[in-house]
Amino acid sequence: MVVMTELAEAISQLSFEQTVKVYEILDDHRKNLQRAAVSTLRVGEAVNFQSKKRGRRVSGIVVKRNATSVTVQETGGGTWRVAPSFLRKGA
Repeated sequence: MVVMTELAEAISQLSFEQTVKVYEILDDHRKNLQRAAVSTLRVGEAVNFQSKKRGRRVSGIVVKRNATSVTVQETGGGTWRVAPSFLRKGA
């Protein structure tokens, strides 16, 4: 974690304008990672994720792929919009 400590120190030295630019770069990178994760999933594919709202694992089927999220139809009937990083393939 030395790299993270050094990164945090470097960020603390930035001006406001530089901080905004770093934020934009990181946000673009995060969106690209989400798009890449979405592209690995297919409509009709079985997935599951841990629900913080319900406190349990939710299983379902991918019904829609958005640019940075996936809509999952729960086996029990609910519909969830989930960030792809939370999804695991298989029921």
